[in-house]
Amino acid sequence: MLAGRPVVLVVLNSLAIGGAERHTVSLVSRLRDKFEFVVAYLHPQAELVDEIHKDSVRLIKSIDAQPGLDLAAVGRVSALMDQHQAQLILAVNGYSLLYSHLARLRSRKNPKIVTILHSGRLATLKERLQMTLYWPLYRRSDGVIYVSDAQRDYWQGLRLSGGKSHTIHNGIDLNWFSADRVSEVERAEFMRQHELTVDDKVIGICAGIRPEKRHEDLVRAIALLKHRGMPWKLLVIGDGPNRAQLEEFVRSQDMAENVKITGYLNDVRTAISVCRVVALVSSTEAFSIAALEAMAMGKPMVMSDVGGAREQVTNGVNGFLVPVGSSEQLAGSLERLSRDEISVASGLASRIRVEQMFSEELMINKYAKLLSLHCS
Repeated sequence: MLAGRPVVLVVLNSLAIGGAERHTVSLVSRLRDKFEFVVAYLHPQAELVDEIHKDSVRLIKSIDAQPGLDLAAVGRVSALMDQHQAQLILAVNGYSLLYSHLARLRSRKNPKIVTILHSGRLATLKERLQMTLYWPLYRRSDGVIYVSDAQRDYWQGLRLSGGKSHTIHNGIDLNWFSADRVSEVERAEFMRQHELTVDDKVIGICAGIRPEKRHEDLVRAIALLKHRGMPWKLLVIGDGPNRAQLEEFVRSQDMAENVKITGYLNDVRTAISVCRVVALVSSTEAFSIAALEAMAMGKPMVMSDVGGAREQVTNGVNGFLVPVGSSEQLAGSLERLSRDEISVASGLASRIRVEQMFSEELMINKYAKLLSLHCS
């Protein structure tokens, strides 16, 4: 460990598989030369814990917070602040921010608190009630980091963070997410396992199978194309709590031969590589890391026009934007992308856009500068 680096306590809900969690793992791993990290996750889900380089952190600690507000767990977070003399708390989303502020009240130290907000718009009554509690905590934080300009505009319209806000777009490892990192042998074996052929036109969706990801919209879209004599295949990359419901819906639409579900994959690159197009049709999204991964691998995107999608996709250049819930427009976008000249040009434009605007290197440099300012 290098001496003299500021100590940052990272507080997040869990280390389960998810975009915010993977983003946090990337920050901790890539910023290890500039900061010493203590990582505290409130709930015991920890599938990503082994992806954190052990030389990146002083400590990775499960807080084991009980449901609701666990004051004993608040005390454990506070003890970590004092034990490691943290100069900065980096809280990921509202629940972790609540624990961070309460723990600071009990701490002998008074570290600054910066929070990263990954949430999109408030979509449910539960989310609105939770934000009623979190809103003053964001206002009292020393900095709020948004992951897209559209997200920042939305929350600033609700006066969430005053003048202490920053936008740092999510970024990804361009070397890792590159089409040439997947061999033809790997592609062929993946297609064999999932009953795909080189002649299939495949649209992929890399998202947890949850209601807000709206996988059914894509099933309806490829059903429309099937009736028009254009038999696309849908590759669902991932898993989730609504998998059984999705499988039942696929059967009800007589689309079982056209829809393949991979289950959870630790490495999604081979799955992405077999797709002609990748879609993300969520009802709410802040700034999709999964979309950036597909774009970096040279794939055109079809995305719901929500959150920061317009910052990722220029309509008609590297993909298409569609209204939430419009299977007809999804189908129309796929019809256009079935033409080789359009899909190839759009995929190339996707890769160029990520290289220019959304590399992990660019993201890390911005975080390093901002966190250093708050540690000084």
